[in-house]
Amino acid sequence: MKNARFESHACIGRRASLLILLVYLAAPGCLAQGLSVTSDDGSVTATWLRPQPQGNTLRDICFVDARHGWAVGDAGTIMHSTDGGAHWTIQASGVRTSLNSCSFADRDNGWVLGGSVFLRTTDAGKRWSPPDSIPLRGESDRVWCVHAVTPEIVLITTRLGGIFRSTDGGARWRAVHDVYEPGQMCFADARHGWVAGSNGRIAYTSDTGITWEERWVVSPGRSLHLFPSMLYFADSLRGWLRNQLDTYETYDGGVSWTVHPDSLNLIESMCMSTPLSGWRCGSGISLTTDRGSTWQPDGRYAQRHFTAISFIGPDSGWAAGYGGIMLRTTDGGAQWIGNQEEKTASFRAVCFPSADTGYAAGSGMFLTTDAGMHWQPLHPPLPDGAFIHDMSFTDAGHGHCVGNNGLVLSTADAGANWIDQSIEGAGHLLNVCFPDPLHGWIAELGGNIYRTLDGGTSWQLLDEPIHGDVGRIVFRDAANGYIACLNGTLYRTSDGGRSWMTTGFGHERQLFDAVLTDSSGVVLLSRDGMTPVVIRSMEEENAWTAARIPDAAEPQAICFDAPRHGWLLDRDGTVLTTEDGGANWTRLPATFGFRAEAIAAPSSTRAIAVGLNGTFIRIDVRR
Repeated sequence: MKNARFESHACIGRRASLLILLVYLAAPGCLAQGLSVTSDDGSVTATWLRPQPQGNTLRDICFVDARHGWAVGDAGTIMHSTDGGAHWTIQASGVRTSLNSCSFADRDNGWVLGGSVFLRTTDAGKRWSPPDSIPLRGESDRVWCVHAVTPEIVLITTRLGGIFRSTDGGARWRAVHDVYEPGQMCFADARHGWVAGSNGRIAYTSDTGITWEERWVVSPGRSLHLFPSMLYFADSLRGWLRNQLDTYETYDGGVSWTVHPDSLNLIESMCMSTPLSGWRCGSGISLTTDRGSTWQPDGRYAQRHFTAISFIGPDSGWAAGYGGIMLRTTDGGAQWIGNQEEKTASFRAVCFPSADTGYAAGSGMFLTTDAGMHWQPLHPPLPDGAFIHDMSFTDAGHGHCVGNNGLVLSTADAGANWIDQSIEGAGHLLNVCFPDPLHGWIAELGGNIYRTLDGGTSWQLLDEPIHGDVGRIVFRDAANGYIACLNGTLYRTSDGGRSWMTTGFGHERQLFDAVLTDSSGVVLLSRDGMTPVVIRSMEEENAWTAARIPDAAEPQAICFDAPRHGWLLDRDGTVLTTEDGGANWTRLPATFGFRAEAIAAPSSTRAIAVGLNGTFIRIDVRR
């Protein structure tokens, strides 16, 4: 519940065919195993390796008692706990939309919403589906907030200003009041509730939402100017409202308000755990012991961003936020337990030079020697602010990685030691390819191409730059290679880059990834306007065929573990596979939603996907 113990906000999806599992921690020093999802037939399992228990930003928390609760967040994430947050399971929302809020009347009946999504459950989240009706006022309208008083009595606000009430669990709705641009809804108990608008007015009910009256946060005719970002009432009289600049406080149920200019940049959520003590969060967590007159920041979390905090009684509390951070306390906040480590900002690249050995890199680097089951950190000498954009390994131990500000690093012992081979004066190096230990190519942002003939000891800038930003550079051997560009041009060389031939696919077809499938096959990942396509040349070099990918929205990366078997990663974490060289693609039934960047496959039964917030996802397919 965001902003209140008794209040929670919660929006359309389909039931996903998943069996939900919880996997516990693994060996020290390695990436542990986190939450996992498995398809009903057991054929596909996706496991969240890092961070723990998952890495999508969480937007709201709702606990109905000290043990049973839910958390919702980005990419359709719904998490459920039955032991006070000590362990969590993933529930299938069937959507990839960011879910911003949730509200539960009891252990079984609840609601979640976000964007155009509005879902309900009557079985503790085993199944989520849209309600029978939604009282929207046109295509642009959205459900904005929800509060479940009982399984039958539910109140919602909509983007265009309506407050609606249902007495039959969402089957029918009745308009009960209008509020200009409603921003937040809060109930202090079953009867007393408030809805704040952006024009300085606030609607108040004392009869479970049957009737409403208007009150003013500021003087009539003046405006708050800024959208209310937080509304919380500890009881029927004491409440707080926050916009981006100030905090407003009331002692009389919202009849009158006092403004307190606040130096805290953002307050996302607030709750009182006792009549005197309470918590608020946003940029960190702060505690009050004098009914909100003063606040003391908790220095342990000053660098973390929290979006929701909630308490059940004086002792049991939870806080959640960016990067999937989830904390819990059982002693009133004296100690917080959970995934408190700093998250890696992003992983951009992943590769498997052998069936067992793989690497993942971004603002850090990890190594696996057991086909992705477990991962351990490596420590390349990255300068401050450095980021690895790509890497290329010729075998399990020999490889290069490239990054911003001309960064080039090489290793000959699987990352135990590194040699700095950076290119002086170069900018962002986006792609690297070594078909053998001596010959390598690097693509720079803007189209410059560098070549080495001595394993990276020296680099030569090619005379003719590529016209357009490079999506991917791949070489089959020292002589034959391709450069796929975002302007729809494919460059091909057969003499090690001394000369290039071009094939134009049109500016509407961005070429943002390429992979070599065998001794003659090339597969390009592209878009035909807004439609994702795969462009293939499987037999003759210039005989290209295009196949649309109907189950992908925004493909991000592609890889092949065999000439005809490949994997495709969508930007939202969806994974598809092909059995015929890319002519047809099948969406896997069990995957996590997350902001995806890259995918690599050690075999036809396993792939590793990486992305933002230091995310590692392992996908296992039973054949």
